[in-house]
Amino acid sequence: TGFCESPPSSTYFVGYEHRGCSGRNELGTTTKPTVEDCAVACDELPTCMSFEYRMTTTSCQLSSSCSYSLTVPSNDWNFYVKVPDGVAANGNPEGNYYLWLLENAAEISPVELAEASSLQLSMASYYIGYHNGGCVGRNELGLTAQTSVEDCATACDAESTCVSFEYKKGSSTTCQLSSSCDHYSMKGNDPNSDYTWYLNIPDGFTTHTIQGGRAYMWLINVLAPSNMPSVAHSSSPSASPSVINGGGDTEFATYYMGYNTGGCAGRNELGITNKPVVEECAAACDALSTCVSFEYK
Repeated sequence: TGFCESPPSSTYFVGYEHRGCSGRNELGTTTKPTVEDCAVACDELPTCMSFEYRMTTTSCQLSSSCSYSLTVPSNDWNFYVKVPDGVAANGNPEGNYYLWLLENAAEISPVELAEASSLQLSMASYYIGYHNGGCVGRNELGLTAQTSVEDCATACDAESTCVSFEYKKGSSTTCQLSSSCDHYSMKGNDPNSDYTWYLNIPDGFTTHTIQGGRAYMWLINVLAPSNMPSVAHSSSPSASPSVINGGGDTEFATYYMGYNTGGCAGRNELGITNKPVVEECAAACDALSTCVSFEYK
C-alpha cells in the first residue's frame, strides 16, 4: 500500500506527560481550547520548537528554547517538542504520544507516516481526530472524566468494542466512548461543536481518507520500544523492560519496571540495606525468591 497523493508533512510533535520548562515561554502564553490548537499555534511559528499545555486552564505556552533536556517534572503540564519534516527524533527520548497535523483531501497510511518520520516504535493505537463534532446519542460505552485527550484515547483502548470517542473542548474533562460511531459520515459537521471526535484506526488498516478540513493523527505509545530484547514470559506485555544483566544475545529471566511516583508505606518486610547503585539493589531483590519489588532512594 502507499499514499494515493504526496504524503502529508511528516512534521510531528512528541508528547511527554507531566513535564515542562521553567521560564521559557518566550513566544507567549495564550489559551487554546484543545492541545491540537496549541500545536497549530506552535507549528505556524518558525522559531517555535516546543510547547506546553495545561488542560485544566487551557493554557498554551510556546517556546523557542525549551528542549526535552531542559524540562523538569511538572504535575499540571504536558510537554510537546516539534520534530521538523524529515528530521529524525534521535535527540529526543521516546515519548508517550505523537501528534501529526493533517490537511483534508489526503489519503494516509498511519504506519507509512510513522516510517516517513523516522520513528521505529511499537505503537498501541492510532486515532484520527476532527474538531467538528461527533455522533449524537452514540456514547454506548459511557461517559467518564479524563484529564487529557490522550487519557481518553487510553480509556477507549481499554474497551475492546470501542471504535471512537469524543472529548469536550476547553477545560472540561468529559470523555464519551462509542461502540458504533465508526465512520466520518455518521458524525455531525459543526465547526462550532463543543466536542472533538476521534476515530480509532485498527491494526492492519492500510489507509484513511482525511475529510472535512484539518485533522489530527495521534499515536498512543504504550508498548515496548522495537529495539528492546523480547521477553518470553512477561506478565506485563505492554511494559518496556529494563535489562539488568546485559543485552544483545544475553539471556535473562528478570527485569524491573521503575516508577518515579513513590512506593509502598511500611512494606519493607525483607529489610533495608545500603547499595551504591540501583542495579545492585535490583540484584539484591533478585537474589531473594520472595522479593516482589524494591524502592531505591
